[in-house]
Amino acid sequence: AAGNPMMSSTRAVVPDLIGLSLEQACEAAAWAGTKLNATSTKGHGRVGVVVAQSPPPGASTEPLPQIHVSVSAPWLPDA
Repeated sequence: AAGNPMMSSTRAVVPDLIGLSLEQACEAAAWAGTKLNATSTKGHGRVGVVVAQSPPPGASTEPLPQIHVSVSAPWLPDA
């Protein structure tokens, strides 16, 4: 169900976090009024950079308690 179209100029939307560092993504999420739930994934581009997110950029953050992101991690053998 879409919100009131008259509120579109003030509603918070999910920021595009792809390519940002985890620190930058946290700041962007906080600015959008939500939190991050970050998990690491192996071997995708630069280390410490967001490579995937859910929900996608531009989605409404209301109601959205958190944004799920995957952050590239160093290629380490499993412990």
